Order: sequence, then C-alpha cells, then structure tokens
Amino acid sequence: MNTNISIPVEEHGEAECGCCFELLVEPTTLVCGHTFCKHCLARWTVTSGQRRCQTCKQGWRGSPKVNIVLRNMLQNAWSQKMADRVQEVDTDENRRFLSDFDKMNNIVTAQELLQSVHGGMSAGISNAQNNQTRCKYFTSGIALTVLVFCIVSYIGNIGQRTLIDTPVKQWNTDDVVTWIGHLGTWGDHFSDAIRKNSIDGKMLLVMQESDVRNRLNMTNELQRKVFLKEIAAMVTTGSKQPVNLWEYKSAYPVFTFTMLLGFKLFPRITIGYSYIFEYDTVYTPFMKYACSEFSGNDMEEATNFSRLFYIAFLPYWLVGRYASAWTTDHYWVSRFIVLVCAFATIYDVMLFLTIFMKKWTEKDVKYHLCLCRDVAIVLTLSIFLPWFLFNFLFYDNVVCLPIFYCMNIYVFYKKFK
Repeated sequence: MNTNISIPVEEHGEAECGCCFELLVEPTTLVCGHTFCKHCLARWTVTSGQRRCQTCKQGWRGSPKVNIVLRNMLQNAWSQKMADRVQEVDTDENRRFLSDFDKMNNIVTAQELLQSVHGGMSAGISNAQNNQTRCKYFTSGIALTVLVFCIVSYIGNIGQRTLIDTPVKQWNTDDVVTWIGHLGTWGDHFSDAIRKNSIDGKMLLVMQESDVRNRLNMTNELQRKVFLKEIAAMVTTGSKQPVNLWEYKSAYPVFTFTMLLGFKLFPRITIGYSYIFEYDTVYTPFMKYACSEFSGNDMEEATNFSRLFYIAFLPYWLVGRYASAWTTDHYWVSRFIVLVCAFATIYDVMLFLTIFMKKWTEKDVKYHLCLCRDVAIVLTLSIFLPWFLFNFLFYDNVVCLPIFYCMNIYVFYKKFK
C-alpha cells in the first residue's frame, strides 16, 4: 500500500491540520480555537520549546486533549483516507515526539498545579492573616472601650460617697431621701416629709411605727411594713442593705459577678438558687422591683402564678423590669440593660425553638459545656484579682452582652434558615 498519499487541500477544507495541511489525525484543539494533528503539535512544541499556537502565537496551558467529536466526524466522512493517514504518521519519530510531548505536559502541568496551590495557600494565608488582623483590631477595640469605661467610671466615683459604704448613723437628710427612694417609686412621695422633719440616719434607726405614721403620714400598711423591715435590717448590720447591681458589687463583688454570669447564661437556675439560698438578700429585692406594680401610694404585688410564669417563660423580662426601676439613678446603664434583655429574650426563645425542633446538635452541647467551664475558670480567677482588674472583667461581661447574644441569635438563625 502506498503510504505517501497526497490529499488535495480543497477536498478537505476545515478538516486540515494548520501545520502539515493534511487531513487531521487525532485532531487537538487549543484554547485559541485552532486545530492541529496531535503529532504535529507535539513536534512543534518539543522542537521549539514554546507552548504557543503556530497560527496565532497565543499561549496555552495544561495538556491539550483530542477533539473526539471532530475525530469521529472525520472517521465517518473519510474512513479510508483516515485509515491511510493514521498508518502514514505512525512512525518512530512521531511516537518519540508524542512521548516527549506528554512528558513535557505532565511536568508543566504539575508545576502549574503547584504554583496554583501555592498561590491559593498564599491567598488563604493572606486572607487568614487579614481576618486575624481584623479580629485582633475588633477585640482590641472592645477591650480598649471597656478599659476606658472602667477608668472613667473609677475617676467619676473618686470622692463620691455611697450609702452602702457609709454607716447609717452618719447619714444626713439627703441620704435618707435617697435611701427611701431606693425602696421603690412610692418612696419618693415621702421625700418632702423627711426634709421637713430633718430626719437623719440616727433618727431613722430609732423610728417606730407611730413615728412613721405621724411624721411621714405613711398610711399604707404594706408600705409601713417594708419601711420598718428595712430599718430593722439596718439596725442589725449598721449599714444599708444592697438593692441594685452596683451596691451588690461593692458589698459582695465575687458573688455579684457570679450572679451576673448566672443571669447571663442560666437565668431560671439563678433565680431558683436565689429563692432557695438567698431569699432575703437577692430574691425578695429582685422580685419586689421586677414583679410589682406601683400606682401612686398603692403597691400591688404580683401573684405567685405570674411570678412562676415569668420565671419559666420570660426570665430576661424580669431582669429588664428590675433594671427599668432604676432609670432615675442609673439612666444610661438601666436602658442599656433593658436593651440587652430584649436581645436575651430573642436568644432564649430561639434556643427553645432549636431544642423543640430537634436542631440541637452535639456541637451545641459541647459549646455550652465549654462555656460553663470558662465561667468556672473566670469565677475562680476573679477571687484573686485586684479590684481594678476585677472591675475590668465585670464591666467587660456587661458591655459585651449584646455581642454575645447577637452572635448566638445569628447562629440560631442560620440553623433555621
């Protein structure tokens, strides 16, 4: 058989190789769109050392593949001619070029892959470093804000005298007015009577029920009981009983920090603990402001059923009510805590929905266990911290509460989505 068959150019048209101008054998199409015989492309690439198209000089990467569709079309159109062409190009020289071409492609492809991986790793490392930098700046910003807040609070409190740190016998009339205001909004109605009678700390400690009725004109029996009960407690201790967050922090720092973290993470358990172990010092003052309605001189306490309802379903609402009762003394802080309680209520509802809808995973359990562990470590360390660092830790947990709840709300939102 004659292997040197020459096929006219005009007979094949677009089925010709752009290099040898013969019928395409194993047609290989480059990214630029030009097609060559695979052995022609191999010969050109190996001899020139360039990975460029012979026609348009555009570079190409990777390992060019045979155009199977075009090859099948050529086989169907010119089956005999294709068989002759395959036999014609099947030489040792072409096989050597094809072998070298495949080796070159494998080496270059591996190099390109390594460069791509290295570039991806570099980009990933760069992105990770950028994220770490942003996170570091964000965390540093929060820490700096809390630190400035602590310093400003410390400077602002220098020289200020608080009732809980001052013996009752040293109180003046204004201190007594402030104290009765802390008993509830109903106490403000007796401020003028206290000033009119010039009642100071010493006189307050010896007041009897008749004095309260006659001098202060306190006709409501329940109000008189609360008033005299507080006086009896101060006679025993010699100082005012803490009733708000800041007074508790001043009197019982570690215990207050424990209660803060407890209300943050486990409000129901914390309220239950205060009912069993701290009924007079924590539970009663808390419920007095959180579950009581005041109207003029009448004070209607909430029923036990409503208390149980709020503790079971809306514990953060109780905390918000308690904080709102102190807006006069702590204007911005009280409103901040009310805002935090709104976020906390949303978080609490979504937490129960997650458990109810069986979207609670093992990862969530581990997260909350780790949270409990961290709380235990923080509480243990807080015992040994100096006062300034303790304040920093305390205010850090207060200021960062919205961030904590918003992050958890976002996590729950993604679960539902």
